[in-house]
Amino acid sequence: SPPPSPYVSNQGVYPLTAAGAVDTSAPESTCCSLTSGTVQVDAYMMGAQTITARLVDATASGCRTTTAPTAPETVSLNQPLTMTLTAAGSNKYVAMVPAGGIMAGQPFNITVEQGRLSMQNTGPAQPILCDGIAALVGAPGQEIGGGPVAIGQVGGGGGGSGGSSSGGSGMGAWGVLAIILLVLIGISAAYVYVRRLNPPPPPQGFVKETGTAIPQVTTYGSAVPPPPPSNVLPPPPPSMPAGWQALTDPNTGAVYYYCAATGESTWLQPT
Repeated sequence: SPPPSPYVSNQGVYPLTAAGAVDTSAPESTCCSLTSGTVQVDAYMMGAQTITARLVDATASGCRTTTAPTAPETVSLNQPLTMTLTAAGSNKYVAMVPAGGIMAGQPFNITVEQGRLSMQNTGPAQPILCDGIAALVGAPGQEIGGGPVAIGQVGGGGGGSGGSSSGGSGMGAWGVLAIILLVLIGISAAYVYVRRLNPPPPPQGFVKETGTAIPQVTTYGSAVPPPPPSNVLPPPPPSMPAGWQALTDPNTGAVYYYCAATGESTWLQPT
């Protein structure tokens, strides 16, 4: 296995937004999401066995009264919660919120790891409250919404009877990919159209006569330099010092750099 990525403290404020909601309910149902407020992780010492986190002003509205897909969506959630998270890895901490609690009465796992937060519905019933993700500003791999979701495989496990998402709280990675593909197709079509209206000039050293390309003989004098040799290679890309290598953090997808000789790792490319 690759060496561990550089340490990122989990201490800080994680904003809860609609972009971080992950809908795991069945196609015929939907779930409400925490779209405001924060999760705040208190300061702790590196290697601590437990840490404290608090749910502050976290609000969800339009939640169903029961797990039935046809239940009225009239409930609002906004209750504070203080949690004790227990170490579950080198820099991973997990708290289990039991059923009957403030998370719409459903069980949840709250996880922080390397500056990223996940809230995962672990109950077997149809989810009332959506899963969610958030990240500290500047945390590696912090993209939310269509970006990487790596902690605890968020997005596929919540709500045991829930099927694929109905798209309630975000279009997901496939929707973003489809939009990007359509944009690229449009740019390509526009480029071809412009090139047809304004064709490029004929290559240097050739002239067009009656529609046929004829080699043009060029005489080089003292005022006309010869063409550059064809075997000149471009300068090599900047290299890292000996012993360093670029690796990808499996938890976040971010690139970090590791020196096998010293055991040092860093998020910044060494020079």
